[in-house]
Amino acid sequence: MAFGIELFFDLPTEKFLRKLGRRLEDKGVPSLFSISGGEPHVALAVFEKGNLPAIKESIKKLAARFSPFELRLSSAGSFPGREGVLFLAPVVTFSLLEIHRRVHEFLGKSAAGSRDYYKPSWWVPHCTLGLKLSPAQLAKGFSHVKKTKFGKVGRYTRLGLVEVIEGRSLRIRPLFTIPLKPKK
Repeated sequence: MAFGIELFFDLPTEKFLRKLGRRLEDKGVPSLFSISGGEPHVALAVFEKGNLPAIKESIKKLAARFSPFELRLSSAGSFPGREGVLFLAPVVTFSLLEIHRRVHEFLGKSAAGSRDYYKPSWWVPHCTLGLKLSPAQLAKGFSHVKKTKFGKVGRYTRLGLVEVIEGRSLRIRPLFTIPLKPKK
């Protein structure tokens, strides 16, 4: 079991990604959204254990410092190795890097066992579409995704804390979400 701090999207972007996930499944490529129960997101941190009440308070404080900001999904990718990950990558902006940096600053000693892939200077922002895909499924997924219109513009609108239950299958259980504070 692990925990994640995730940045969630506006409703039109979420609908676009879920529809893309369903189209991938129609092509024989399992979608992370259907197999895990998770929402489309960009993970900012993943850690093994932590003081969840303190982390929840940190997320509240952080959400109050950021207004919703622009998201532009610009490319598809995969990580090397046997993980079989298919993802869409957002354009990296100052706001995205800043909220990521702040999450790790705010976590401080409240979280332990932070996974390297999500640490500042290691992090590759991404929205996972599929995980543990075979080479054939990954190729099918790329083939379909490259036919999808990119440049999707949306907004990051919420921060959340999730529980990641790993094992035979992956389950993502939301624990807490909070909207980013809109500008007045």
